[in-house]
Amino acid sequence: MPGNPFRTVWFYNSISGSVISEPALGDTIQAHLPGWHGPFGTKQEALDFYAQNRAAHPDWKAPTGFLGAVGNTVAKAAGAGWSLLWPGAGHFMLRLAEGVVGIAFLIIGLNALLKQSTGVSAGSVVKAVRP
Repeated sequence: MPGNPFRTVWFYNSISGSVISEPALGDTIQAHLPGWHGPFGTKQEALDFYAQNRAAHPDWKAPTGFLGAVGNTVAKAAGAGWSLLWPGAGHFMLRLAEGVVGIAFLIIGLNALLKQSTGVSAGSVVKAVRP
């Protein structure tokens, strides 16, 4: 949807039922998050999108206000876990764990190199620097 990046665009969230507006500047980010559909030029277009697709997607939540959207989101998370809200959560946690282990190995390796070349471990350097 080309045009003025400061125009208002609308999104519908099929998980929570939220219908929100925001500057078009952020629409490329919002459109790629789980459950979000859009951008739409008007709020009515977002509501019409839900109406046209609800028969094919009976699990989609009806457009609702703020409290209804919060309730729908909490119920979905409690019923099925984070993977429905963020499908890549399992892969993300695996990559995060790999990163933490990798950093730990780097620290161990640097400590061994420092100890081998100088005879002083990184731990003793840290203790000497700390008051």
